[in-house]
Amino acid sequence: MMRQAFFYGYLKQPPLKKPLDDPYDVDGFVVGANSTVMPLELKEKSVSKDGKFGLDVGRIQMMLRLGLATDTNSLYVIREVDSSTDRRFLGWRYIDLGTLLFAGSWNLKGGGRSMTGGRTQTVMVARTLFHNFSDEFLSDGWFARNASLQGSAQQSATEYTAALQQFLQPKG
Repeated sequence: MMRQAFFYGYLKQPPLKKPLDDPYDVDGFVVGANSTVMPLELKEKSVSKDGKFGLDVGRIQMMLRLGLATDTNSLYVIREVDSSTDRRFLGWRYIDLGTLLFAGSWNLKGGGRSMTGGRTQTVMVARTLFHNFSDEFLSDGWFARNASLQGSAQQSATEYTAALQQFLQPKG
């Protein structure tokens, strides 16, 4: 409750001034040594048969709306479990929003039921694009490289463009 009260206070401050009836349900925040605040979404997921995680579009939109207003990157953190009935823990993985915007397959798929009972839409993202937690994760250097949504998205766009160049080169 305290996290939500903090965030609602944050959202009500200039320049955001968002109404409280908007669906800003953030699971938590990571705060860097330089006072950088990154919202995070935390989910428990199993990888699909084709090696992907399905991420709810509504959660991505919520993080994007916050990030665009403040140039704040967000984290999507997965508690990965296997698909057995006991859902054995496999490890923690994460992807930042700037990377997710370029990494996801934006051909939406039907998802499960939302908290309000409606159907959700999901974006499929390859498990290989998620990072394992390491000693570097959340270090001062990591925050310096990843805290800006614009910077992260630009880096992902540059990498994406470089990867596409191999298909654009004349053969011969």
